[in-house]
Amino acid sequence: MDWMEWYEGLWKPSWTPAPATIGAIWGMLYPVIAVTFLFVFVQVGRGRMPWMVAVPFAINWRRIWHSHGSSSGCGICRWRQSTSSSSGERFLG
Repeated sequence: MDWMEWYEGLWKPSWTPAPATIGAIWGMLYPVIAVTFLFVFVQVGRGRMPWMVAVPFAINWRRIWHSHGSSSGCGICRWRQSTSSSSGERFLG
């Protein structure tokens, strides 16, 4: 079973958007997130924000890049690997 079959088999509320809509929303969100990261780090660098404001951003940045650069991959990659070798039962329970 591939991920799309698994997703289609889930119970979803009637207001769940179409997959294309979700993709479009994330396509808009990624640039906003990137600009926010940049803004916070620039403001901290200029001394206009305390460095503690940037700590959660730095932790998240580290987690994102570390997980995609490691052999284990991100959570989604690990889940997709586990479901490709099993029926997904390991992930669900």
